[in-house]
Amino acid sequence: PNLNAWRCIWIAPMYSLVQSFVAREIGAEIELEAQNQAKPEKWIWSQITPESFHWRAIENPESGGDWRLTEEMWISRLTR
Repeated sequence: PNLNAWRCIWIAPMYSLVQSFVAREIGAEIELEAQNQAKPEKWIWSQITPESFHWRAIENPESGGDWRLTEEMWISRLTR
């Protein structure tokens, strides 16, 4: 509550990776900002509906440089 944010952990056992984030609602998006990493990175969820969302990862390889898209997914719920 003091941060007005959520703390999140992403675990990828296959890569021996544990990544921590601070997540905030920014307008109509949810933005997770990576903590304690060599390169600044953000994961962004947008266009969120009960049936779908858009996810993208961006990183800034140089301090003060431009953010660049590294991954992107359009996710839809399967209906049966």
